[in-house]
Amino acid sequence: MRTLITATAVAVAISAIPGLSAAAIPIDYVFEQTSATVPGLVVTGKIEINGGFADLPSLTSSQTCNSLTRTCGPIDFDRLLDIDVGSNLTASFTLHDLRPSMPGSYPAWDIVPDGGLDPGIRWIDARDLDDIFINGWENSVIETDTDDADSPCGRTRACVVTGHWVDAALPVAEPTAVSLLAAGLLILVGGRSSTISLSLRRRRAAS
Repeated sequence: MRTLITATAVAVAISAIPGLSAAAIPIDYVFEQTSATVPGLVVTGKIEINGGFADLPSLTSSQTCNSLTRTCGPIDFDRLLDIDVGSNLTASFTLHDLRPSMPGSYPAWDIVPDGGLDPGIRWIDARDLDDIFINGWENSVIETDTDDADSPCGRTRACVVTGHWVDAALPVAEPTAVSLLAAGLLILVGGRSSTISLSLRRRRAAS
């Protein structure tokens, strides 16, 4: 299967070339969906990183903000060069939408690199109407919700997909029966929640 393990092997090979650094080479990763809890639900995604998912920055939407002055400074995304993730039934976000906001305000989001306590990206839009929670990278569970009562995603955790973030330059391989079974188990079990992502979920459920 075309996974991050393969992409990592390519990066290691590149790093062996004198004068080149694997982390200094931009790589486009795309999301390959393998299952969905709602018929017709599709989540697409593209992330450009200078390196791999372990090179992502650890960030939150409020970490450059000062509660006393009520001002926020610019955010340095470091090796995260671009991102575009969306669902056909809810919403989408790009790097432009990851703007700073005061604690308790929106948009609200966090980024945790691979190897962190709860790797992924959680995002709630500026109007607090839609969200996309990416949990995990190689084996990824993505939840997307909306406040639209007429949408099949209007109920929390109704719309969940599984899949993999893979190097866009590598060939596509068909998923195996074992990988599809594992994807189903990921949906049933769910992912760990860090303090940040759990806080976002609680704010979303209470709104």
